Parts: sequence; C-alpha cells; structure tokens
Amino acid sequence: MCLKKIAFVMSRLGIGGMERAFIDFVNGLDFTKYEVDVYLTDIGYIWDNEISKKINVIPINKNNIFYKIKITRKILREIRILFWKRKKYDYASCFCSYEELPATITKRLCKNNSIWIHSDFEKYYTEIEFSELNRKIKYNEFKNVICCSHRVIKSVKNRIAISEPQVVLIRNILNGDKAIQFSEENIDLKIAADTTRFIHVGRHEEKTKAISKILIAFKKAKEENLKFELILVGDGPDHKMYKEIANDFNIEQEILFVGFEQNPYKYMKISDALILSSNHEGQGLVLYEAAILNKYIITTDVADVKIDIDGKYGEVVLGTADSLYQAIKNYVEKKPKPKEVFDYKKQNEESYQTFYSII
Repeated sequence: MCLKKIAFVMSRLGIGGMERAFIDFVNGLDFTKYEVDVYLTDIGYIWDNEISKKINVIPINKNNIFYKIKITRKILREIRILFWKRKKYDYASCFCSYEELPATITKRLCKNNSIWIHSDFEKYYTEIEFSELNRKIKYNEFKNVICCSHRVIKSVKNRIAISEPQVVLIRNILNGDKAIQFSEENIDLKIAADTTRFIHVGRHEEKTKAISKILIAFKKAKEENLKFELILVGDGPDHKMYKEIANDFNIEQEILFVGFEQNPYKYMKISDALILSSNHEGQGLVLYEAAILNKYIITTDVADVKIDIDGKYGEVVLGTADSLYQAIKNYVEKKPKPKEVFDYKKQNEESYQTFYSII
C-alpha cells in the first residue's frame, strides 16, 4: 500500500504547551497509512529526542541558507521553491502559528496545507501587533486553519478575513497513559492532615498566566487562617518576582517552588486541587491532565472551560484574586469532588478523525 506523505513544520521543541501538544500529536499518528516528516527550524532543545523514531526529522539549523539571507528578499523565496521541490507531499501542516519561516516553508511544501492556532488572538495581541503578524504569516492563504478550542475559533474569525470551511476545530492530543504512569513516581512530601494542597503548573510569565492573582488569593487565605499548601511547578521570566511576592506576603512557608519539572504529574497526584489563574489560554492542556488524574479544578474563564470543565471536573471563576480566594475557601471547607470521569481517549480519537478527514 502506498503511504500518504505528510510534512509537519515546527519552530523548536523547547519547554511549552504548544511543543508538548505537537510531540503528542505527531507521535500518535497512524504510521500504517502515513509517512511523516517533521521539519524543525531550530534544534538543540530539551524535547528534540521525544519525536517517534518512525518519523523522519529534518533539521533546518542556523547554518542553513534560510538564515543567511534576509527573509523578505525575493531571492530567498525562489531558493525555497527550488529547495523544497525535491520531495512531493500530499499534505503539509505548520504547527507554529506565530513565526514566518515555518509558515512560509509549509506553503512551499504543499498547496494542500494547514496552520495550527494555539492562542486567543484577541487577547494575546493588540490589533496593531496582530496586523503585523498577519502581514507576515498570511493566515488566509492556508487551505485550513486548525484551532484547538471554540474560543480560538472565535478570535480567528474576528481577526482574519477567512471563509467558514477553512476553520477546523481539532483539540490537542492528551497523552493520558503517560500522565497516569508518571504520576505513580514516588515523591515524599509530607503534609498535615488538616492542610489542603493546591497546585499550579505552567510557565511563570505574568502577562498570560497571572500567577500574582493566586498569590494574592492565598495571602488572604492565610489571613483568614485557612490551612493550605501551594505547589508551583514551572519556571519563566517572572519566577524570581513570584518568589519575592511570596516573601512580601509572608506566605513563603506555605509555597513550594519546584521550578521546571519533566514530570509534573507526580506533584499533581499528591495534590488535592489544581488552580489556574490565566488571563487567556489556547486550550489549557494542564486542565485536562488534571481531569485525567481526577483532580478538582479551579480555573478562570479561558478557552473552552465553560463547556469542558465547569460543573464536571471543577468550577470556573472570574479572573480576579478575590474570586480565586472564594473558590479556594470553598474548596478547603467543603472539599468538592469531580462529578465526571474524563474520557481522554474519546477526545483523542475525535481529533485524529477530524485531522485525517481534511488531509
């Protein structure tokens, strides 16, 4: 049987939700039907080796001619055309939604193509910022624009002149088996019987994650004599700032700063509830991973949480520190449980079926 040839183009495989989603998606493809190539425009990152050995990885490092000529020059575009004509693809997909080079390469590889959107365009970019981005990427030139949530679809339609059939909803793949397996790793963190343990997993970057709201909420929780512990898994540009805020609020004894962790699931397993304070998310993978591990979820109104999370696996609150505090207080006092069991395998199956239908 002749296999269909698919190419994916990605920027780099550093630490991040988009990068994790990419790896889980391509590794789960049906290799009995598809021959898969992955082009990386930058290499040498922590997750480079997590791509399946069944996939042909083609690095485009900084010694490549793409980096030696200014990207806007016509000569570079002609070189691309000649360079990528060497292999014919049935489908090409750009998984990085905000860089010009991966988008341009994808269009040159195959006219039957797509680009994935992982962020809320309306909340992440100002109109001026997005106008400049769209000038470079030209989203409406792709056959399909793949969005990971209904909220992202709405932002795409409001920002891009695009036809209805071009927009496709495909949820990110969830590696639930891995989350469950890794959560069993032993970790010795003792806690008093009357203390409730919360966890936040994510990049320490205030613009998007707004972790300061969680710290303000827990400051009030301590002032109200609530017994709690907070585990912060992650790192980023505002990591030091969050430590300073914790010290200023006199809650440093109640908070464990773990930093970046390859296996956050072992910390989720020993926690009672996950808390998310983000101003915006594309999908918010950590929410679904917490649901897989049957943890109660407290989250601000991002992505599709009103549809997917609220009343099933936890609750959705307003994006304020006071709203988070009220939810924390309610959880400490009443210990609500998730009302449903999350079927991640069904969601994954639906995502792949949709993807295969547009190839």
